[in-house]
Amino acid sequence: REQSEYCMFLEFCEDDEKGLGYTTFKPRRAGVSSIEIMFNWWKVFLYDNAKFGMMSLSNTKVKEVLFEPFLEVYEKFPAYLKPKSEKLKTSIKLSDGTEGEEVDMIGNLIKAIALSQTGFDGLKMRHITIDEVWKILNKIDTYALIETQKKCLIDKFTGKVVGKLGLISTLGEDDKLMAKAIKTAMYYWEKSNYENLNEFGKTETKL
Repeated sequence: REQSEYCMFLEFCEDDEKGLGYTTFKPRRAGVSSIEIMFNWWKVFLYDNAKFGMMSLSNTKVKEVLFEPFLEVYEKFPAYLKPKSEKLKTSIKLSDGTEGEEVDMIGNLIKAIALSQTGFDGLKMRHITIDEVWKILNKIDTYALIETQKKCLIDKFTGKVVGKLGLISTLGEDDKLMAKAIKTAMYYWEKSNYENLNEFGKTETKL
């Protein structure tokens, strides 16, 4: 039931013309990452010539948790559901010297990268998933990272929201860093309350 309700929550966020996305605090083994992957797949089939981004703490994390499972789902599709044209994944080098992955599929670009302050800056994205976003506080400025990604989701000429940002992370109480993560996460939780919209119909964080 909880997973069904979460899927309905994602659909609600997708249909919101003013919201830029959502933030999810999750327990371990709750299936949230798997649902996020399937949500991305649904959008890949829904849109053409769109860009999708995945980011996590490291190259290993983003590949194992998001990118490779994403490709595995596609490999398991029945032949009649697969598009007839497909380009296989290619390795790329990021500006910071780390390796990322991207795949051109069904006319859409799916790009997975390690943690980066700029992220997908300069690209117009249909969806961005940042996994374990509240655990990066000791590496980069979380607020700056999120604000940069928001710019990728808005058409600068019309101001229209063209993509969504999914912020997902587990939380705990095991050390000082996690306590700091919870404090930062709660800011976005409280400022993203859909019952407190401004005169433009948006939350303070626009999530």
